[in-house]
Amino acid sequence: MGLSSFINAQTDSLKVPYSLDFRFNDGFFWSFEQVKQNNPTPFNCIITNARPNDVDFIDKIINQRFISYYDNGKKQSIKIKDVWGYARNGVLYININNHFFRLTSIGSITFFVARVEVEYVNSGLDPWGYNPVGRYNERYKTNELKQFLLNFSDGMIYPYHYKNVAILLSQDNVLFQEYTALKRRKRKQLAVAFIKRYNKKHPLYFPKRDK
Repeated sequence: MGLSSFINAQTDSLKVPYSLDFRFNDGFFWSFEQVKQNNPTPFNCIITNARPNDVDFIDKIINQRFISYYDNGKKQSIKIKDVWGYARNGVLYININNHFFRLTSIGSITFFVARVEVEYVNSGLDPWGYNPVGRYNERYKTNELKQFLLNFSDGMIYPYHYKNVAILLSQDNVLFQEYTALKRRKRKQLAVAFIKRYNKKHPLYFPKRDK
């Protein structure tokens, strides 16, 4: 065995593949790199009067503008909008517009659902004739559940769409060529199946969890 192979073997022995039984270390993740290393700031390092075992502990922390915490004995602060997410009871949550949502299907291509603000423009003829050009534009906003994809190689987030599925599958030329050769209707129908194939072919690994 060569030196590089030996080092890779040692590195692999320190990691475990993600499975449904995998549990993330509890705490706050300030960055995506911390998520990949499964190395959050533990809840007991957060500066708060709330106790980590309290049912509403997370709500009390995230309903503030800042989170203060100790990092190697030094006090630090971070804006809620800059927090990547957190894990509680081994379950991972991601921050989308200052609201936190569970990652429901984790893999190299991860699927999740989040409630986001969507703006619509309602254009049409003015039935009363008050608009001199005969048309009106009404803008309104609403909160809706939308589907997203997270690329676990770089942390990029994409709206769930068959075109974005193709972008993510491009990391595997064989699957990408097979997927893009399909007609559009088939690409829409088989998007989830191809994501599952990709994740099976490219398993996600994390450092072994703390005991």
